[in-house]
Amino acid sequence: MNVPRPHIEFIQQQSLPWRSGIVPVDGVVTRILSRDEASGAVTMINRYPADTAIEQAYALDIDKEFIVLRGELRINEVSYTKGDYAYMPAGFERRKTIVPEACDVLTFYEGSTDLPPGELVERIRTNEVEWGEASDPNVASASIHRHVLRPDTAIGERTWLLRLDTDEPYEIRGVERHPCVEEMYLLDGDIHMVTGVMTAGAYFWRPALVPHGPTGSKSGFTALFRAIEGAFETEWSDLAESVPWDAPYDPVLPSTESS
Repeated sequence: MNVPRPHIEFIQQQSLPWRSGIVPVDGVVTRILSRDEASGAVTMINRYPADTAIEQAYALDIDKEFIVLRGELRINEVSYTKGDYAYMPAGFERRKTIVPEACDVLTFYEGSTDLPPGELVERIRTNEVEWGEASDPNVASASIHRHVLRPDTAIGERTWLLRLDTDEPYEIRGVERHPCVEEMYLLDGDIHMVTGVMTAGAYFWRPALVPHGPTGSKSGFTALFRAIEGAFETEWSDLAESVPWDAPYDPVLPSTESS
Protein backbone atom coordinates (compact mmCIF):
# COMPACT_ATOMS: atom_id res chain seq x y z
CA MET A 1 0.00 0.00 0.00
CA ASN A 2 1.38 3.40 -0.99
CA VAL A 3 1.54 6.01 1.74
CA PRO A 4 2.18 9.76 1.62
CA ARG A 5 5.68 11.04 2.16
CA PRO A 6 6.84 10.28 5.71
CA HIS A 7 8.24 12.65 8.30
CA ILE A 8 12.02 13.16 8.00
CA GLU A 9 13.74 15.32 10.61
CA PHE A 10 16.55 15.36 9.64
CA ILE A 11 19.13 13.73 7.37
CA GLN A 12 22.48 14.91 6.05
CA GLN A 13 22.48 14.25 2.33
CA GLN A 14 26.18 13.33 2.50
CA SER A 15 25.24 10.14 4.36
CA LEU A 16 22.99 8.83 1.59
CA PRO A 17 24.14 6.47 -1.17
CA TRP A 18 24.40 7.51 -4.80
CA ARG A 19 22.08 5.46 -7.01
CA SER A 20 22.32 5.00 -10.75
CA GLY A 21 19.41 4.52 -13.13
CA ILE A 22 16.98 6.88 -11.35
CA VAL A 23 17.45 9.53 -14.05
CA PRO A 24 17.57 7.92 -17.53
CA VAL A 25 20.78 9.68 -18.59
CA ASP A 26 24.13 7.90 -18.83
CA GLY A 27 26.46 8.65 -15.94
CA VAL A 28 23.94 10.51 -13.78
CA VAL A 29 23.68 9.33 -10.17
CA THR A 30 21.11 10.35 -7.58
CA ARG A 31 20.61 10.74 -3.86
CA ILE A 32 16.93 10.49 -2.95
CA LEU A 33 16.07 12.72 0.01
CA SER A 34 12.37 11.88 0.20
CA ARG A 35 9.54 10.74 -2.00
CA ASP A 36 5.79 10.31 -1.98
CA GLU A 37 4.88 6.80 -3.12
CA ALA A 38 1.27 7.84 -3.69
CA SER A 39 1.78 10.83 -6.00
CA GLY A 40 5.27 10.13 -7.32
CA ALA A 41 6.63 13.45 -6.04
CA VAL A 42 10.29 13.24 -5.11
CA THR A 43 13.13 15.40 -3.81
CA MET A 44 16.60 14.38 -4.92
CA ILE A 45 20.12 15.50 -5.70
CA ASN A 46 21.24 14.65 -9.22
CA ARG A 47 24.95 14.50 -9.98
CA TYR A 48 25.77 15.10 -13.65
CA PRO A 49 29.25 14.27 -14.98
CA ALA A 50 31.05 16.84 -17.12
CA ASP A 51 30.22 16.77 -20.83
CA THR A 52 26.79 15.21 -20.30
CA ALA A 53 24.56 16.21 -23.22
CA ILE A 54 20.89 15.68 -24.03
CA GLU A 55 20.52 16.77 -27.65
CA GLN A 56 16.93 15.67 -28.13
CA ALA A 57 14.14 18.09 -27.15
CA TYR A 58 11.71 16.87 -24.50
CA ALA A 59 9.15 18.08 -21.97
CA LEU A 60 8.06 16.63 -18.64
CA ASP A 61 4.42 16.16 -17.69
CA ILE A 62 5.23 17.28 -14.12
CA ASP A 63 6.61 20.46 -12.55
CA LYS A 64 10.30 20.66 -11.68
CA GLU A 65 12.18 23.04 -9.38
CA PHE A 66 15.91 23.06 -8.85
CA ILE A 67 18.86 24.90 -7.39
CA VAL A 68 22.45 24.21 -8.42
CA LEU A 69 24.71 23.20 -5.54
CA ARG A 70 27.96 23.11 -7.56
CA GLY A 71 29.17 23.12 -11.16
CA GLU A 72 27.33 24.29 -14.28
CA LEU A 73 24.25 23.14 -16.17
CA ARG A 74 22.91 24.70 -19.40
CA ILE A 75 19.31 24.35 -20.53
CA ASN A 76 18.18 26.05 -23.73
CA GLU A 77 21.41 28.09 -23.73
CA VAL A 78 20.69 29.42 -20.22
CA SER A 79 23.63 28.80 -17.88
CA TYR A 80 22.94 27.73 -14.29
CA THR A 81 25.82 27.81 -11.82
CA LYS A 82 26.08 27.46 -8.03
CA GLY A 83 23.13 29.14 -6.34
CA ASP A 84 20.99 29.49 -9.48
CA TYR A 85 17.32 28.52 -9.10
CA ALA A 86 14.59 27.69 -11.62
CA TYR A 87 10.99 26.49 -11.70
CA MET A 88 9.92 24.75 -14.90
CA PRO A 89 6.22 23.91 -15.15
CA ALA A 90 4.85 20.78 -16.75
CA GLY A 91 5.12 21.01 -20.52
CA PHE A 92 8.17 23.29 -20.54
CA GLU A 93 10.32 22.27 -23.51
CA ARG A 94 13.98 21.59 -22.96
CA ARG A 95 15.45 21.86 -26.44
CA LYS A 96 19.02 21.07 -25.41
CA THR A 97 20.74 20.30 -22.12
CA ILE A 98 24.51 20.20 -21.66
CA VAL A 99 26.81 20.03 -18.65
CA PRO A 100 30.10 21.91 -19.22
CA GLU A 101 31.24 21.27 -15.64
CA ALA A 102 30.27 18.38 -13.36
CA CYS A 103 27.40 19.57 -11.19
CA ASP A 104 25.11 18.62 -8.30
CA VAL A 105 21.52 19.83 -8.59
CA LEU A 106 18.96 19.77 -5.79
CA THR A 107 15.75 18.92 -7.64
CA PHE A 108 12.09 18.83 -6.67
CA TYR A 109 9.76 16.89 -8.96
CA GLU A 110 6.03 17.36 -8.48
CA GLY A 111 3.96 14.20 -8.64
CA SER A 112 0.53 13.62 -10.11
CA THR A 113 -1.78 16.51 -9.33
CA ASP A 114 -4.96 18.15 -10.56
CA LEU A 115 -3.48 21.61 -10.02
CA PRO A 116 -2.55 23.67 -13.09
CA PRO A 117 1.18 24.29 -13.62
CA GLY A 118 2.58 27.57 -12.33
CA GLU A 119 4.41 30.32 -14.17
CA LEU A 120 7.91 29.67 -15.47
CA VAL A 121 10.78 31.03 -13.36
CA GLU A 122 13.59 30.68 -15.88
CA ARG A 123 16.48 31.62 -13.61
CA ILE A 124 17.19 33.48 -10.38
CA ARG A 125 20.79 34.07 -9.43
CA THR A 126 20.38 33.78 -5.67
CA ASN A 127 23.90 35.08 -5.06
CA GLU A 128 22.77 38.44 -6.47
CA VAL A 129 19.23 38.86 -5.07
CA GLU A 130 18.00 41.68 -2.86
CA TRP A 131 16.97 40.33 0.50
CA GLY A 132 13.86 41.42 2.34
CA GLU A 133 12.88 40.99 5.97
CA ALA A 134 11.22 37.95 7.52
CA SER A 135 7.44 38.39 7.56
CA ASP A 136 6.70 36.79 10.94
CA PRO A 137 6.99 39.38 13.75
CA ASN A 138 8.04 36.64 16.16
CA VAL A 139 11.30 36.19 14.26
CA ALA A 140 11.63 39.64 12.74
CA SER A 141 15.18 40.80 13.22
CA ALA A 142 17.78 42.83 11.41
CA SER A 143 19.72 39.57 11.20
CA ILE A 144 17.03 37.50 9.42
CA HIS A 145 16.37 37.99 5.71
CA ARG A 146 14.01 36.37 3.21
CA HIS A 147 13.77 36.18 -0.56
CA VAL A 148 10.82 34.56 -2.33
CA LEU A 149 11.90 32.41 -5.29
CA ARG A 150 8.51 31.15 -6.36
CA PRO A 151 5.46 33.24 -5.41
CA ASP A 152 2.32 31.76 -3.90
CA THR A 153 0.38 29.38 -6.09
CA ALA A 154 -3.40 29.08 -6.19
CA ILE A 155 -3.33 27.09 -2.94
CA GLY A 156 -0.57 29.13 -1.31
CA GLU A 157 2.43 26.90 -1.98
CA ARG A 158 5.67 28.86 -2.05
CA THR A 159 9.47 28.50 -2.29
CA TRP A 160 11.83 30.92 -0.55
CA LEU A 161 15.29 31.42 0.88
CA LEU A 162 15.89 32.34 4.51
CA ARG A 163 19.20 33.76 5.68
CA LEU A 164 20.47 34.49 9.17
CA ASP A 165 23.52 36.71 9.61
CA THR A 166 25.02 36.52 13.06
CA ASP A 167 28.37 36.76 14.82
CA GLU A 168 27.07 35.24 18.06
CA PRO A 169 24.57 32.53 19.03
CA TYR A 170 21.05 33.41 17.90
CA GLU A 171 17.97 31.63 19.21
CA ILE A 172 14.25 31.42 18.60
CA ARG A 173 12.85 30.06 21.84
CA GLY A 174 9.25 29.52 20.75
CA VAL A 175 7.57 26.28 19.64
CA GLU A 176 5.75 26.58 16.32
CA ARG A 177 3.74 24.59 13.80
CA HIS A 178 2.32 25.15 10.32
CA PRO A 179 -0.90 24.06 8.57
CA CYS A 180 1.09 22.88 5.53
CA VAL A 181 4.07 20.65 4.84
CA GLU A 182 7.40 22.41 5.42
CA GLU A 183 10.42 21.19 3.44
CA MET A 184 13.94 22.54 3.96
CA TYR A 185 17.47 22.08 2.61
CA LEU A 186 20.34 23.78 4.43
CA LEU A 187 22.70 25.42 1.94
CA ASP A 188 25.25 26.63 4.47
CA GLY A 189 25.76 27.35 8.17
CA ASP A 190 24.29 25.54 11.17
CA ILE A 191 20.92 25.10 12.87
CA HIS A 192 20.63 23.60 16.37
CA MET A 193 17.47 21.63 17.11
CA VAL A 194 16.16 19.05 19.57
CA THR A 195 16.99 16.39 16.95
CA GLY A 196 20.62 17.50 16.59
CA VAL A 197 22.84 20.00 14.80
CA MET A 198 22.14 20.53 11.12
CA THR A 199 25.03 21.56 8.89
CA ALA A 200 25.26 22.24 5.15
CA GLY A 201 23.43 19.46 3.30
CA ALA A 202 20.83 18.86 6.03
CA TYR A 203 17.27 18.17 4.89
CA PHE A 204 13.86 17.74 6.46
CA TRP A 205 10.32 17.01 5.30
CA ARG A 206 7.96 18.04 8.06
CA PRO A 207 4.24 17.18 7.75
CA ALA A 208 1.57 19.71 8.64
CA LEU A 209 0.93 20.55 12.29
CA VAL A 210 4.13 18.96 13.65
CA PRO A 211 5.38 21.11 16.56
CA HIS A 212 9.03 22.11 16.38
CA GLY A 213 11.40 24.37 18.24
CA PRO A 214 13.17 25.97 19.85
CA THR A 215 15.97 26.49 17.32
CA GLY A 216 19.24 28.37 17.24
CA SER A 217 22.37 29.00 15.21
CA LYS A 218 25.93 29.80 16.18
CA SER A 219 27.27 30.91 12.81
CA GLY A 220 24.18 31.85 10.80
CA PHE A 221 22.80 29.97 7.80
CA THR A 222 21.17 30.07 4.39
CA ALA A 223 18.34 27.61 3.73
CA LEU A 224 15.84 26.88 0.99
CA PHE A 225 12.25 26.33 2.19
CA ARG A 226 9.14 25.07 0.45
CA ALA A 227 5.55 25.25 1.69
CA ILE A 228 3.63 22.28 0.25
CA GLU A 229 -0.06 21.35 0.26
CA GLY A 230 -1.25 24.73 1.46
CA ALA A 231 -0.29 28.23 2.50
CA PHE A 232 2.51 28.81 4.97
CA GLU A 233 1.40 30.28 8.28
CA THR A 234 2.89 29.95 11.74
CA GLU A 235 1.04 29.13 14.93
CA TRP A 236 3.14 29.80 18.04
CA SER A 237 2.68 28.16 21.41
CA ASP A 238 2.98 30.08 24.65
CA LEU A 239 6.08 28.07 25.58
CA ALA A 240 9.50 29.71 25.64
CA GLU A 241 12.09 26.98 25.92
CA SER A 242 15.86 27.10 25.84
CA VAL A 243 17.65 26.09 22.67
CA PRO A 244 19.26 22.63 23.02
CA TRP A 245 22.72 23.65 21.86
CA ASP A 246 24.80 20.78 20.44
CA ALA A 247 22.10 18.18 21.08
CA PRO A 248 23.04 14.64 19.99
CA TYR A 249 21.66 13.49 16.67
CA ASP A 250 18.25 11.91 17.30
CA PRO A 251 16.41 11.97 13.99
CA VAL A 252 12.86 11.15 12.95
CA LEU A 253 13.29 8.82 9.96
CA PRO A 254 11.00 6.67 7.84
CA SER A 255 11.27 2.91 7.86
CA THR A 256 13.42 1.26 5.22
CA GLU A 257 10.28 0.13 3.40
CA SER A 258 9.01 3.72 2.90
CA SER A 259 12.32 5.51 2.37
